[in-house]
Parts: sequence; structure tokens; C-alpha cells
Amino acid sequence: MEKAKILLAEDDRSTHFFIQRFLENKNYSIKSCFDGESAIKTLKQELFDLVLVDLTLPKFNGITVLRRFKDKYDSPVILLADACTEYDEIESYKSGVSILHKKPINYQILEAQITSLIRQKENSSVLKIGDLYLDPSCRLFLKGKKEIILTFSEFNLLYLFCKHPGRIFSREEILHKVLDDDDTPGAVDTLISRVRNKLKTYGDENIIETVFKSGFRLKNI
Repeated sequence: MEKAKILLAEDDRSTHFFIQRFLENKNYSIKSCFDGESAIKTLKQELFDLVLVDLTLPKFNGITVLRRFKDKYDSPVILLADACTEYDEIESYKSGVSILHKKPINYQILEAQITSLIRQKENSSVLKIGDLYLDPSCRLFLKGKKEIILTFSEFNLLYLFCKHPGRIFSREEILHKVLDDDDTPGAVDTLISRVRNKLKTYGDENIIETVFKSGFRLKNI
């Protein structure tokens, strides 16, 4: 069985080492980051089964990191915190945190939390719409029995539409939820065109509809 991947963003080297060693001994694959900037860069490039991030990261704190990705990323998040005000706790959950784990770390509880969150994600994130099948845990997209290879952003776009069939998304929403806020609205049209072309290659009709002056949606299939 493939190891579950966890992003560990913790700037305290000693704490980072003990968490990493503990989780690797539990058969998890760990990607390490030591500040918010590297965590943001890594989340743009890779998919994780769970994100474990410290509240007080340098450069960008944990809440800032999560705000950048809460609409693009559906992986569960555990936020680690030394001291946490009521405001921090409220903002953390608004930013997409699944569990707030207060330090000192209880490793048995942390393991149980991770196991539970990953299991919930595996059971709830697969989408089946018509003959389309999308599994974000392994970035698998099937049309019927045919696998179609999609890039990271192409998969996220199609997953967004399939998760909300019939809902109209504006270019600005797609830009925020799928692409980077630094991109232009034209990047949305380019992305949609790429996905449409890949689906047409497999004999599909244009399942992503353009809604005049509104945006795009998945048509009824």
C-alpha cells in the first residue's frame, strides 16, 4: 500500500525532528517545510493526504498559509499551536483547519487524529458523475474505463465542476479556487480550453458549458 503523504510545516527544528521521526515510524511519508513561504510553494506543486502546520511559522504564519489554499485544497489540516487566543482559534477554523492541536504535542492523540482525518478524506472525496470518476487522493480521472491524464490545475478544475454540478462559476471564482490569484482571467479560458480538448479526444461532448456573461458550469450528464 502506498504511504499517505503529509506536509509538515514546523520551524522549531527539535519539534520538527521528533514529529517527523514519529510519523515516519508510523509509515507516513513526510515532506518538510520550515517556514510559511516554502509551505505555500510546496502546496502549489504537490498534493498531500494531510497538512500539519504550525501557527507561528516565520515569513507567513500557519493561518496565512491556509487562507491561500482553503478553496483550492481539500486535504484535512491539523494546526499546531503553543499559545492560542480565542481569536486565533476562530480564525484557524475559518481558514480550513480540521483540528487545532495545542502543544505540548500528545503523540498518541496526534496519531489518532491523523488516522481519523485521512480515513474520512478517503471515504468522502471520490466523485462519480455519469461516467466520470474522480479520485483526488491519487489524482485519478476516469471516463468510463479510460484514464485521462490531467495536470494538477486541470484536475482541480474538473473536480470543482463535478463537485457542484450545474453551478455557474465566474472567471474570478475559478481563478481564486483553482489557479493562483496572481494569474489573469485569461488563464481561466486557457485552462478550460485544455480540459475541453482532452475530453473531446475521448469522444466526449462539450460538458463544460459557457454561460453568457456569467461564467462556466458542468452541464447535466
